[in-house]
Amino acid sequence: MEAAACRKLALVAAVLCTHVYSWLKLAARSIFCKIIAGQIPSMKLYEDDEVLAFLDIGPIAKRHALVIPKYHAAKLHELPDEHLGRLLPVAKRLALASGADEYNILQNNGRGAHQQVDHVHFHMIPKTSPKEGLIIEWPATQPEREELQKVSWRGDCTWDTSADPRRSCTAR
Repeated sequence: MEAAACRKLALVAAVLCTHVYSWLKLAARSIFCKIIAGQIPSMKLYEDDEVLAFLDIGPIAKRHALVIPKYHAAKLHELPDEHLGRLLPVAKRLALASGADEYNILQNNGRGAHQQVDHVHFHMIPKTSPKEGLIIEWPATQPEREELQKVSWRGDCTWDTSADPRRSCTAR
C-alpha cells in the first residue's frame, strides 16, 4: 500500500511540475508572443505565416506601427536569417500605406539601445511634422581618416551565411 501511494504521489508531483513549468514558460514569453498567440488584442495591420504588423499602443506619431517576426528572438543577431526576409518588405508596405513622405524604420537591440520589449521588432514611424515622430540628436564626430582606419573587426567578414554571425565581422 505504501509503495502504491508513493507512486501515485510521484505521478501527481510530475504532472504538477509539468503544469508549473508550462505556466512559467508562458509567463516568460514576451508581450509580442502573447499578441501573436491571440492572448492579448492588437490593432492588426498585416499578418502572414512569418510576420505580424500592428499599431503601436504608445505611438510617437499617427500611424506608428510595429513589424515583428512570429519567431521569438530578443535581439536581431539571435533571429535566424530565414526569419528576416519578410520584415522589411512589410515595413515598406506600411510606410507607403501611411501616406507619409518621410518616415523612420527603427530597430533597437538591448536596454542601452532603448529596446523595451525583448522580441525583435521594427518601428515604422511616419514623420509628418518636425514635432511629431522620431526626434533624435545625432552626436556625430569627425575623426581623422587614420583613426577610422584603426577600427578593426573580428572575423574575416566573408559573410558566410553558415557561420555564426556573432563570430564573423564584429567590431573590436
